[in-house]
Amino acid sequence: MSAPLQIIPAVDLMHDRVVRAAGGSRDRYQPLDCALIADSRPEAVLAALLELHPFDTLYLADLDAITGSGDQLALVAALARDWPGTVWLDAGPLRPPEGVRPVLGSEAFASLPALRAALAGSSQPVLSLDRRGAETLGPKELEQATADWPQDLILMDLRRVGSNRGPDLARLEMLRQRAPDHRFHLAGGIRHAEDLQVARDAGAAGVLLASALWDCRLAPDRLTAICTGQAD
Repeated sequence: MSAPLQIIPAVDLMHDRVVRAAGGSRDRYQPLDCALIADSRPEAVLAALLELHPFDTLYLADLDAITGSGDQLALVAALARDWPGTVWLDAGPLRPPEGVRPVLGSEAFASLPALRAALAGSSQPVLSLDRRGAETLGPKELEQATADWPQDLILMDLRRVGSNRGPDLARLEMLRQRAPDHRFHLAGGIRHAEDLQVARDAGAAGVLLASALWDCRLAPDRLTAICTGQAD
């Protein structure tokens, strides 16, 4: 039996709709219309995800909050009440609704002390180490500052999001060597079940998925096998 892999749907919210992310160019994101569902209403999208697979954890990104153009915290609170498991939320500098686990994206912080303060003031934070290709977003020294990391981390590469380029396994290997006891979740570039298996074999605790789910590239039985460690 293989090790299980946590698969977390990644849902980007903008102006009360789910949008399709690609390459980190948020001004170009369009409302979701895909093979999984021809509907961008968040409630309908989450229902379609749960029909596909009984996902335990959901990642939400409030792009209005991240870009400073407003927030969707009331919508997030309503979605979290109906989601059967845990909800992670990246809302930039804003605190999440009660019961929602905060994701602190490094891109939202200008300095390491500011990020440290935010981590200290959060309950069970997840830290997203954000990049755009080779460009580090946020404090430049953060990837070396392993003592500041919480247990769960996201390796986010905005350039890989929606790109079908495959996951950044080299970065995963490098950071796992620095902090072998932490849980790393890859975000960006996952194309198919083979990428999931490679990520698991490379030591990823989980992956954030969007495009592969929207395009129905992962059959329900394969999702179940990989999540439970039954995949070859």
